Amino acid sequence: MSNYIVESYNEKYCRSQRTLINHINKVNADAQSRMDAIPNLWIGKLTNDPDHWADYGVYTPEDFERYLDNEAKHCQEKEEFYEK
Repeated sequence: MSNYIVESYNEKYCRSQRTLINHINKVNADAQSRMDAIPNLWIGKLTNDPDHWADYGVYTPEDFERYLDNEAKHCQEKEEFYEK
């Protein structure tokens, strides 16, 4: 868990970054709950490092969700292309 921001925030993170960290922590906690409830289910956890996400232009929970949606769409389009 060395690449994850701990819950006691470093003061360098502004409010919007802390909001993003909290959102990602919730996404990861929800994923863990699902894995706990369903044997053999594996869901990858996402880094909650705001510096990582800033490199992708992600600064808010809305940016994060839009990024994930776009990535999912891109993967689906690739699969459809290679299935032809």
